Amino acid sequence: MDIDEVEEYDHELNTRCYMCQMANGDNEIVTKCHDYIKDSMSSVHIGEMVNQVHEVLSGLDDCSMTKADIKNHICQHMRSQKIVLHHTLKDLTHLAHVTKKCCILPPNPEAEKPTSVNSERVDLRMLSAYLKVIDQVVSVYRMNCMQD
Repeated sequence: MDIDEVEEYDHELNTRCYMCQMANGDNEIVTKCHDYIKDSMSSVHIGEMVNQVHEVLSGLDDCSMTKADIKNHICQHMRSQKIVLHHTLKDLTHLAHVTKKCCILPPNPEAEKPTSVNSERVDLRMLSAYLKVIDQVVSVYRMNCMQD
């Protein structure tokens, strides 16, 4: 699996994940890696976190996680509120960009004379969807766990 890809969540794979198996506090290095991920989620790019965690875990004899495995663990297995909300915020931000682009419609081809009034139109349903998404983005930002 490429590092840019993330597998869909699969509970069975979760039970075979090295970081999940060691997440209960038995392995101090894995615990420190989890703490680093939680603390850095909003300030460090995920690719850099993956690189740093991979470098640390590659020093363990019993760990053979690839960078893609680590990214998948972060994106699919970790369930702390801050991490889940970070991923939700990323999805909502993408959705906001898409809905914003869809709010403006091209000029009406049936209009007799092109004027500034009918050069572009606004799709009110998409505008409403966009504003709802923005409201959700603001709500996520206001949550206590998202405050640095």
